[in-house]
Amino acid sequence: MGRLLAKKRIMLFKLLLVIFILTIFIGNAFAAEGKAVVTGSIVNIRSSPNLEAKVVAKVAKGEELDVLGEEGEWYRVKLNKGTVGWIAGSLVEVKDQAVMTGVKVKVDGRLVSFDVEPYIDAQSRTMVPIRFVATELGSQVFWKEAEQEVVITGNDRIIQLWIGQALAKVNGREVAMDTVPVLKDGRTMVPLRFVSDNLGVEVAWDGPARTVLLQRVKTPGIEGQTGTDTTARMAVVTGNVVNIRSGPGQEHGVLTQVVKGDALTVLGQSGDWF
Repeated sequence: MGRLLAKKRIMLFKLLLVIFILTIFIGNAFAAEGKAVVTGSIVNIRSSPNLEAKVVAKVAKGEELDVLGEEGEWYRVKLNKGTVGWIAGSLVEVKDQAVMTGVKVKVDGRLVSFDVEPYIDAQSRTMVPIRFVATELGSQVFWKEAEQEVVITGNDRIIQLWIGQALAKVNGREVAMDTVPVLKDGRTMVPLRFVSDNLGVEVAWDGPARTVLLQRVKTPGIEGQTGTDTTARMAVVTGNVVNIRSGPGQEHGVLTQVVKGDALTVLGQSGDWF
C-alpha cells in the first residue's frame, strides 16, 4: 500500500513538473504582443527561431510587423501580406500595442477623409499617410526608395524624413523627433504634428472629439526654434537624374549628378542657373 502511494506521488510530481515547464515555454513563446519596426536594411523572416531555418520572406527597414509571440531572442511576427514567421530581436524595435484609431483631422475647419485611417502611436503622436501632406497641406512629396527617404517641400521649407529614424532634417538642419515614420500596410505614415509645425501649420488637439485641428496661418519656423528665420534657401531636384556643372551653362563641365528628390542648399543665382 505504501509503495503504491509513493508511486502515485512520484507520477503526480512528474505531471506537475511537465505542466510547469510547458507553461514557461508557452509563456515565453507567446507572451509578446504589439508592433515591431524593422531596423535592419533587408531582414530575413524564417520558419522557426534559428538562423538555420528556411527563409519564408524578406522585409525592409521601417516596415511595421504584428508581434504574435516571443521565444528567446526571436519574435514571431505577421507580415502585411499575412505571412507568419520569425525575426531576430536584434533587427527590430518592438513597441507596445498602444495604437489608438478613430482619430479625426480637420484642416481650416473642414473634416478630412482618409483612404488609410490615421492613428495615435505608442509615443502618443498622430500618424497620417504621406498623401495627406501633399493633398491637404498643399505640399510636394518625393519618395526615394533606395534611401527609404521622404522629402516634403512647402512654405519655403524642405523636410527630410527617413523610415524608422527619429532624426529628421529641416532645410538641412538636423532635428530630433520623439517618434519615427513607418511603413504600415504598404503606406508611408508620418508624424502629423512634426510635419505640420515645420510647414507653418498650427496644430491643436480636441480631446473629447478625438480630433486634430489644423490651421494654415502660422509663420513657418523650424520646430523648437524662435526668432528671425535665417535658414538658407533650399532647392529640391525634380528631374530624374540631373548634372551639377562647374558654371552656369551647358558648356561647363559636369562635377557630379543628383537625382529626383535630393535637397540642395542654394548659394546664389546667375540667370536661370542656381
